[in-house]
Formats: sequence, structure tokens, C-alpha cells
Amino acid sequence: MKIKSGILLTLVIGLLISCSSSRTTNESGEEKEEKSLVGYVELNDPLEEDLISVGSKIFNEKCSKCHTLDTTKFFVPSFAGITNRRTPEWIMNMILNVDLMVEEDSIAHALWMEHGIKMPEPQLTVEEARSMLEFFRKNDLVHVGTKDEGVVTE
Repeated sequence: MKIKSGILLTLVIGLLISCSSSRTTNESGEEKEEKSLVGYVELNDPLEEDLISVGSKIFNEKCSKCHTLDTTKFFVPSFAGITNRRTPEWIMNMILNVDLMVEEDSIAHALWMEHGIKMPEPQLTVEEARSMLEFFRKNDLVHVGTKDEGVVTE
């Protein structure tokens, strides 16, 4: 049963999230990879424990040196309450397309200017980013008491 639900989840993510990359050539003839932004993320309740587990591992490997999960703030924002401040699409786009978001999203740009540091591209797949989102949703329930209240960011 878990295998079927995992396959189904992968298919749903593939269908509902429009995140891809393509290569273009700039004026000087250099190839550049262009990423598109996530357009829609479907959230499920109850939370998906398999995704949370993967997201937790990714957080510990790639994010925990700079970000906290509670309200403690180091030199960059805490992730506590992130799903109440930002939409699922914004969160996934920030995970998947840091450079593009800083260039094109006013909030991401303002965060970069405020903190003076840009998050490095974590090089995650869409599925891994979705796992991070699920982990953040669970974290918000634990540390803030609510989740999924994020509104349109611009």
C-alpha cells in the first residue's frame, strides 16, 4: 500500500507542479539553464509522514547550519511559521530557484537585502522540495500551533 501511495504521490506532484528547466543561449553564445517556477502545490491533510521524514533529513543535512525551526533567529530567518507567512508555491520556489526568486520576487529580494546573504542553491528535486514543505508544515504545528495560513506574497 505504501508503494502505491508513493507512486501516486510522485505522479500527482509531477502533474500539479510545473517546475522544469531548459537551456537557452545568451547573446554571447553561452548556454544558460533557465528554470521555471512552481505554479501550484496541492496540500493534503493529514500530513504525510513519509514526506516529513525525508524533509527532516534534508533540513538536517542542508539547512540546519543557518536556519532554526523554532523562533530563535541566527543571521537568517527562522523557519518557524513559514507556512503561515508564505504560500506553498513561494516556499517551494525559494527552495528550488533561489537565484530566480531573488531576482524576480520582491520579498525574496528584500530578505536578501535585509540579511546580506543569499541562500545557496540546495540542488534539490521537486519531490525533495515538496518533502521540505511537508516538514515545514509539521514544524509549524509543533512550534507555532497553526499551518498553511500563508497568503499571496506580492
